[in-house]
Amino acid sequence: MLDANSYEQMIIRSIFKNNEYDITHVSEYKSLKLLLFKKEQYSLIVELIKQNRIDEIKEIDNDINDLREYLDIVKFTDKNKRTFIATVYDSDELMQDPQIIDIFYCLIKRLFTKMQ
Repeated sequence: MLDANSYEQMIIRSIFKNNEYDITHVSEYKSLKLLLFKKEQYSLIVELIKQNRIDEIKEIDNDINDLREYLDIVKFTDKNKRTFIATVYDSDELMQDPQIIDIFYCLIKRLFTKMQ
């Protein structure tokens, strides 16, 4: 994996390319949780995000030492101060930028109080 700055910049470029919210600026970028990517677990993670249960995602346990494929849950704001959470897929074998799977617009800012 690349250094944190390069990795973050690749994710931000991917956000600009793959979003339905007209996001053209990213600030307050923060990785909330890095998980091993497990296809069967993704729908649970999406439901937790939609139900504003972000703190439960942080509690998901996994061993990142054997990293091959992973899912990064990131939070950011846009130029209009709207808060988003994005799910990002990457792999040690992926020969391209990390890929945005989904971007969720978060209406309730209190979701993030435990994360900050």
